[in-house]
Amino acid sequence: MIRTLYKVTLTITEPWAVGGVADATGVDAPVLVDPRTRTPHLPAASLVGALRDHLPEPMAVELLGPALSKPDVDSSGAELHVLGTTLSEVKVEPRTTTAIDPDRRVAKAGSLRTEHLVPATVANSTTVGWFIESPRPVNDEFVDELLRWRPIIGRRRSVGRGRARVSSVETVCLDLGKPEDLRWWLDQRHTWFGSGPVGRESESRTPPDTELEKVPHQQKWDFAVVDAIRVGTGRTETPDAERQAKAAELLRDADGQPVIPGTSWKGLFRGRAEHIAGMLGGVPGVDSLNLSEVIAGLFGSSHGETPQSRGVLRFLDSQLSIPRQSSGTGGTKKRDHVAIDRFTGGARDGALFSFKYVPPGAMSSLVIESERHLAPVEEWLLGWVRRDLHDGIIGVGGQSGRGYGTVAFTEAPEPGAQPWAENSAEQDPAGVQPLEGVTS
Repeated sequence: MIRTLYKVTLTITEPWAVGGVADATGVDAPVLVDPRTRTPHLPAASLVGALRDHLPEPMAVELLGPALSKPDVDSSGAELHVLGTTLSEVKVEPRTTTAIDPDRRVAKAGSLRTEHLVPATVANSTTVGWFIESPRPVNDEFVDELLRWRPIIGRRRSVGRGRARVSSVETVCLDLGKPEDLRWWLDQRHTWFGSGPVGRESESRTPPDTELEKVPHQQKWDFAVVDAIRVGTGRTETPDAERQAKAAELLRDADGQPVIPGTSWKGLFRGRAEHIAGMLGGVPGVDSLNLSEVIAGLFGSSHGETPQSRGVLRFLDSQLSIPRQSSGTGGTKKRDHVAIDRFTGGARDGALFSFKYVPPGAMSSLVIESERHLAPVEEWLLGWVRRDLHDGIIGVGGQSGRGYGTVAFTEAPEPGAQPWAENSAEQDPAGVQPLEGVTS
């Protein structure tokens, strides 16, 4: 009787979270925890769906059985049996997000929410061991597919969460009809789930270097910080006296570096895209593009007339690198502010506050991934948002009304020709005029 064990080692290089149930702690979106250890837990079954999407259809049905969406098909014939997962030592951090009021372009009242996530970067990644059992010999084609697999784990994938890659696949094949194999199976199989020696010869394969960094449809633009940038950690319960003495912190990633989160980029791009689409009302040829559907396709839709769907774009976190000559404490600087008394016109007593910011000159990159090639009108719309960022019409992060958040791309974005102009010109050459004031 043959038994093959697979150990798939995954490396998660982005913040991630598999959602739990909200409780009395006030966290709107906690992470799922193991009730025995109270540590973050990644259910083995969570990876099965992602693997099914990756495998060719015939192999997926053979190894995992028919999809549950086909209730009339017997799903008991799956070859693989998923045994469980292990995680490297991880910690949980809170992160706050807020919706943006599209008219006022500031945080929408009452929309602040808190979520928990496991921080991770390329340098400080999370290691996952995923264990699978099969009643057949090692399937080399299946191992090849595993080595090409780049799953996205957990929730909020559209804002740069959960990207993982397979770093190794280890296999051991046993014939339980042999005494030595049966003895190991009964007495030492538990060593397979640990990090030490397993007392059994096994084979380990790693993906080629070309597979490690392959991400389809990824675009990257380098930019420099022109004005100060600040992305804070959200609401705190710090007493007033302590708040005056201690500057409010910046949001940082697992490496301890200031970061612009993917949530900020996505909200900024969606809000500006909707603003541009609204300004184009009445322009000949634009109505045929259905810009509202274009925006829903890019960013997702959860309400309104458009069917619910996940957007095709993923906005990754942007880690900010601060030049040494601009360094203060930890590379950031502190700025003091005071509220104004509306009656006297002077500083209000007890209203002094300070916060840290990233100084001008810092460098980073905006990275956007897509699940497919983008259509010309989609490229054009995103190009205009980047152009408005580059021109300083909009800013990223907090305090943009005070001049914070201006960035400049290394190469000025060129949105290109208006996607509706060619069709409109064919219908009425005199009726199409260059778009004026798109960003005003």
